Amino acid sequence: MTLIRDPRTTPPWNNISTLTGYPSGVTDVSLAVMGNDLHVTVRNAAGNVAQTSCTVAPTPGTGSNPAWPANCTAFVNHTPPNN
Repeated sequence: MTLIRDPRTTPPWNNISTLTGYPSGVTDVSLAVMGNDLHVTVRNAAGNVAQTSCTVAPTPGTGSNPAWPANCTAFVNHTPPNN
């Protein structure tokens, strides 16, 4: 399970593990902010890598930005090929 903490929202902890494409057995998480988006990259024990992008400005659940996790895209597989 991967939770994102956003103290601006209620509840402050938001589960993004329910998004389509989320791999099972996630062991590592990386976060990067780019403009209005939070990019979340996860890796599982088998070495699979997937990423989602979540709009965080304006605050999720306000204006035209849906509440967590609907403000995120489906996870996309970015696993590098085996050499």
